[in-house]
Amino acid sequence: VRFRRSRTALVALATILVAPCAVAGDFAGLTPGRSTAADARRVLGQPVEEGAILRFPGERYGATEILVEVERDVIRSITLRLSEPPRLEDARKWFALGEPALRETEGAEELLSYLPQALRLRVKEGRVREIVHVALRSEIESRLQRRDFSGAAQLARAGARDAETAFAVAEALHETGANAEALELVRMGRSLAPQDEAGELLEIFVAYSLEADMPGWLGVHLHEGRVAKVFEDTPAHQAGIREGDEIIGLNGQPTAQAGDRRARFAELRVGRQARVHFQRAGTIHLTPIDPEAYFATRKEPEEVIEKAMVLMVRGQCAQAWKLLRQTPAEKRSERFQYELAQAAQVVDLEEGLKEWKRFLANVGAHTSQDWWGHARQEAWASERGLDDYQEAKRKDKADDFRGAAALYAKVPAESSNLFFRLGYCLKRTGEYGRAARAFQAAHEDWLAERVTWYHLAECTEHFDMARSRAACVQFLRLTEGMEDMKKMREATRERKGRMERALLRKMLGDRFAAKGLWTQALADYEAALAIAPKSADLIMAVIRTEAKLGRKDAARARCASLLALGETPIWAEVFALLGDLAYEEKDYQEAAKRFQQAHEAAPDNVVYLYHRAWAVEQLDPKEALYEWDNYLVASQGIDAEELRRQEAREHVDRLRR
Repeated sequence: VRFRRSRTALVALATILVAPCAVAGDFAGLTPGRSTAADARRVLGQPVEEGAILRFPGERYGATEILVEVERDVIRSITLRLSEPPRLEDARKWFALGEPALRETEGAEELLSYLPQALRLRVKEGRVREIVHVALRSEIESRLQRRDFSGAAQLARAGARDAETAFAVAEALHETGANAEALELVRMGRSLAPQDEAGELLEIFVAYSLEADMPGWLGVHLHEGRVAKVFEDTPAHQAGIREGDEIIGLNGQPTAQAGDRRARFAELRVGRQARVHFQRAGTIHLTPIDPEAYFATRKEPEEVIEKAMVLMVRGQCAQAWKLLRQTPAEKRSERFQYELAQAAQVVDLEEGLKEWKRFLANVGAHTSQDWWGHARQEAWASERGLDDYQEAKRKDKADDFRGAAALYAKVPAESSNLFFRLGYCLKRTGEYGRAARAFQAAHEDWLAERVTWYHLAECTEHFDMARSRAACVQFLRLTEGMEDMKKMREATRERKGRMERALLRKMLGDRFAAKGLWTQALADYEAALAIAPKSADLIMAVIRTEAKLGRKDAARARCASLLALGETPIWAEVFALLGDLAYEEKDYQEAAKRFQQAHEAAPDNVVYLYHRAWAVEQLDPKEALYEWDNYLVASQGIDAEELRRQEAREHVDRLRR
């Protein structure tokens, strides 16, 4: 009898929940998000009103009562509390429900949300106690207000069909630092509304923040460039990398020098394939992963030394050093002392030297030759650079930043603290590109260091506004609620707002430029430049547009002003543009010189060699043969260069004939 009554109730519910496979079915002709309180009274009778809740009798529908939630006279949700709870399997069959989009627990009950039907079932002991029909957008907004960002994101991914909802959830996720999920949603919104300016700008913000807060990781813990530990189920582990393997290059660049190695590893990005050159295994293509996501699914190690390794991999060497120092000296193994010395050096060069000397003083016959050699090398490098380091600190304190930077750069040892000091001095001398690289290198082991993000935001403002904004977001997140950072937070908020306004105008200018409307594009670029006058990438946009409008003298003058600011990552673009202008005016010697300078500023970009070969061919065909060969060697294995390579081979054949 109970089964029959449950089945009868389900048949009635399935009948009145019209079109259960629609995006939002109706309950007795009522649709959450569209129908009003007056509609509910007309269909269900006279309710008992309790604020925003209208209580209706539910006997006709196999329910003890029906609750209608109203907001601004529009129905937000309809809840049926069932008198004879049916089995979940029966309910899923009658309402044609698949797997739940969201599964939550409240005590002994389970809440299952189904899309696109926009139904939520409250289940206890396998029976459906309550059915809620919701307005999906209202439910997402409610979750955002309750700061249930994960639930809002799952609902939006599974059922949102409008760009505005996707963007709203993406923005909320972005503010909490969940940038991977935010990027997925904002791209979903962009697919629904590709011309939406706010969506386009939000995608830029989220993508750059994702790069800032997700440094890529290969799955190894390194000592110098040598693999000390390979973590299971990581790219390195799956590629067969072993402990003791030595990394000698990354993406075609050598990693023999400490500074080069740190800078190259700091450029790794999650999901972006990297070419890693090993001494034993040769070149292997590995796709870096997010270390935070990896360790979130792993059990925390029990041993102190293993915990410290994990902290170092996650860029928290200061915490690792603090943890290791808590262990009494008599309980420290040789491996323990080795890791302690490495963590200490990252935090402070002088402390690192002390720890390396302690390690070497206790070296025995059983000590690993790799450890012994590395420790000796680090101690030698630190001791050799100690005088320069101490003198640099004195000059730094006396505000002789140029002299201090020159001395810091000479120190052969590897330390995040050293790179931070170098970056600060370079910033004070106006060398923002080099300063940003130094701060980025410091981040490899000092990712959670707050002030570094502040300085990185200040430096990148001069050549990469989106990256500057991303660094601002990181700094504000890390310093939330810290009163001693109040002034820096205010300055950072102002910079973040300025970058956002300038990026919006630049985006509008880019749209006009894409359509060939150069005069309108120039107006927007100049408006953006008025907001962020230090931005070299904006100056570059103005230069390109002036060149398109035939204002070549003005473009050259701005290029000269950019080069006078000191080295930045866009130097290569400046030299290349000067090369293009010279080539158009048939000044091939000047063009060849500028393209060579562009290649020296960006050695990874082989296109500059291609353009140089064209310019040289107009001057000396014999010399051009060498230049074309040089381009073909440098571009080997690069798929994007295949068309240019074919053209280069034709030039070589013709010149040889």
